[in-house]
Amino acid sequence: MDNRKFTLFVLFVFVWFVFTILPHQWNGKEDQVSLSSPVEQNYSPASLLPQLNETSPDSERFITYLTHSTFHNQRAALENAIILARVLNRSLLVPSAYMGVPYNWEPFDKLYQLEHKTKKGKEYCSTALVENMPPECSSYTTWTRVPWSYFYDFSPLDGYVTLYEESEVSFPAADITYIKDSSKLDYKLVDNVEKAGVGKFERLISIDELKKDSSKLIHFGSLFLAGRIQLFDPELQKAGNFIRSQFITYKNPVIAQISDQIIEKLGGARNYASIHLRSADNTFHKNLDRNVQIAVESLKARLSQSPTSNERQQETIQYTPPNAIPLRKNKPPTIGQCLDAAKRGQHIVFLATDSINPRFNGALRPIFREFPCTFVIRDFAEYLSALSGETNRIDGVRIGPHMIPMVETLIAARAHEFVGTNESTFSSYIEHIQKSGL
Repeated sequence: MDNRKFTLFVLFVFVWFVFTILPHQWNGKEDQVSLSSPVEQNYSPASLLPQLNETSPDSERFITYLTHSTFHNQRAALENAIILARVLNRSLLVPSAYMGVPYNWEPFDKLYQLEHKTKKGKEYCSTALVENMPPECSSYTTWTRVPWSYFYDFSPLDGYVTLYEESEVSFPAADITYIKDSSKLDYKLVDNVEKAGVGKFERLISIDELKKDSSKLIHFGSLFLAGRIQLFDPELQKAGNFIRSQFITYKNPVIAQISDQIIEKLGGARNYASIHLRSADNTFHKNLDRNVQIAVESLKARLSQSPTSNERQQETIQYTPPNAIPLRKNKPPTIGQCLDAAKRGQHIVFLATDSINPRFNGALRPIFREFPCTFVIRDFAEYLSALSGETNRIDGVRIGPHMIPMVETLIAARAHEFVGTNESTFSSYIEHIQKSGL
């Protein structure tokens, strides 16, 4: 093996170990979680949200809510929360983004306990050696909480709605109104009860009635789900659309830089197609074969209708997707080969997926068979090493592994054609970015 190949091999093994093994090496019950976690970063975000303190005006009123599920579900809930804060003319206490194995929705009281866990008193766990790991530290590094301002720029909302990062400020029980949910579809918040229908939800909550509430804090349960807030007033609809427009894409420069590098490697923006396939979780895993078939057929149909497809002579690269055969004996085409073939009509495809090893996942084989020039994030491991330094300086937990799907999001969104997974918020977000034209 020559020096160059050896160097690339060592780099791949290092990146694979950092992003695949370390995040999953400890298992155990969840620790109790901290609410505020500033992040060690190599740049200054355009707008770091302030923390609430005891000197806030007596007239200021607040709302907050409980988070759950995956990162993109949390992002969707945050959008709803900011819209609700604007509509109610209250400030929003923003729960930090939870990064780790997601916990699902639970009834209010149980979810409240999950949300308000803490790592306080366990700071020593961040430096404990694996071989001498105390039992109480077993899951310390498997999750963390990160301020949303690490990923998004909230400065366009200045003067429009007031946002605070979570803090230790507490409110007297008599000054809190709890809007508790006993089921995932418990309530829908509407500005016109007469016009609104319950739909998939169980009850309506009037925004006008909430405006009359004089409590210092209104504490909601879950604000996730499309349709959770329904607005009829044109001005309120306009406000909602403006707020959602601020979440079109990530503002983190590390994520942007890595995705730009990989996009360039794929031939540049709009010069490749993309697929997102959700394979984990019970529902998505159960429907994986069907979703793969839908993705293949949908992308074939779209590519056949692309403006240049009829002018190209399709070139087929002979490639048998790997199964149990080592890659060195059954190599996929290189990006260089595919870029050359693309000049003669071969389609390049980027596959974003939560499958741990997509090329060895038999359920995904139809994609690699139909589109032999399909690439996954692990094919660009050399660029991912830039994420290794992304660390939460409060608990010492690395957040780089959790940022890889964000890189995949931006790559998939810059494709000329995209096919996602039905009912996946990850896919919906990719479509949202793609349609924005960014």
